[in-house]
Amino acid sequence: MTVGMSSVAPRIVRVSPLDALHTGTRSFAVFGPIEPVSRDDIYRRLHQLTAMGPTTRVGLIPTPGTTQWQYEPSLDSVIVEEVPEPANAAELHAALLASRSTAPMRIVSAGKYLATEYDHGFGEIAFARSLHEVLALGLERAQTTLPSSRLRPPLSALGLVLGRHPLRAAALLRGQESAEEPGTDEELTEPNAVDVDWTPSTAMLTFTMPRETVQAVRDYRDQAMPGVSLFSLLTAATYRMLARELQAQSAVAIPFDCRRFLPSRMLVWGNFVAGLEFELPADISAASLQERLAQAARNGRPAANVLVSAAKAHVALRRGGLPPIPTQVSSTPRPRVLFSSMGTTPRSDNDPLALKEYVANSDPGGPESLTVCSANVGGSVQTTVSFHSNVFDIATVRDIFQRLYADPLNH
Repeated sequence: MTVGMSSVAPRIVRVSPLDALHTGTRSFAVFGPIEPVSRDDIYRRLHQLTAMGPTTRVGLIPTPGTTQWQYEPSLDSVIVEEVPEPANAAELHAALLASRSTAPMRIVSAGKYLATEYDHGFGEIAFARSLHEVLALGLERAQTTLPSSRLRPPLSALGLVLGRHPLRAAALLRGQESAEEPGTDEELTEPNAVDVDWTPSTAMLTFTMPRETVQAVRDYRDQAMPGVSLFSLLTAATYRMLARELQAQSAVAIPFDCRRFLPSRMLVWGNFVAGLEFELPADISAASLQERLAQAARNGRPAANVLVSAAKAHVALRRGGLPPIPTQVSSTPRPRVLFSSMGTTPRSDNDPLALKEYVANSDPGGPESLTVCSANVGGSVQTTVSFHSNVFDIATVRDIFQRLYADPLNH
């Protein structure tokens, strides 16, 4: 049997409406340093995952507009490339974006770096972290938690979470209660704004906050606001700056991983994240943001959000498909910000995957979307900002984040 081939026949499997909801956008990542991995090694490690079946997602062929996807464990749909080693992760990341693939999954080996590009329908952060660990180390050394026998997330299990807050759950599921009081975006809308034609034009910028700066932020946090997370502190500072300089919309999205509500025997690698919206004032404090996040988790909003999103996607698919990509944008656009985190690496002192660079992002959504994806890597914070360059000026966005990351405590 040659590398990349399997004797298992293709078949059709049914994925979650949440997977279908994310199909059609791309996720990118570059990480290192690692021990160089050959093309044959990559295929062998991918076959370790396909041997476990479609629950690992590898071998699936995401298909827009349906939950019926083909599963090809032969990996004929996966592209594996070998290229020269770049100077750093950002350089390979830029090259990856400049040569976007249409294949369901693409993996690039580049000396001490590995890069992945795949359809977002495969999964989000949990899938990315697990896939990257297996590709870099092999299943034998990887410390990731393997998925259960479930291909689709057990949405019914979230009923146990909502059952603890039946009245609030009913309001959330009916869509009668929002996260916060409505913002005042209408007051900021330009009276002469009009809609103009628009097509996607993805731009992605990378930034690093050095570990010395991060440590200074931590030291300040420990003295001035003990108990507040680094994520809340930096997210609040970023939003305040975007609100001040780009008049960012008050509705901000922050993903919550709903796997926290499930027993380990129900772990899935597919999409199972709630994209919660919060109405934020332009001067939001880190402590206030953290309390809003904690309250959302306590009252079951992530569980309700996932159930509503899955139900809406299911209905849309039965009616003929998900909404099309917008074709117009306001002549006075204001960013709609999404903040996400890839977590911390290394995860512990014993983590065999001791990365120093981890650059990751997904395509921005609508025309005014601006996505901020960060990872805590070896004490530094490495961030990718994704947006549409025909909506927001690249130089302006770069300048904002360079100033913010150089002196985060004064913004």
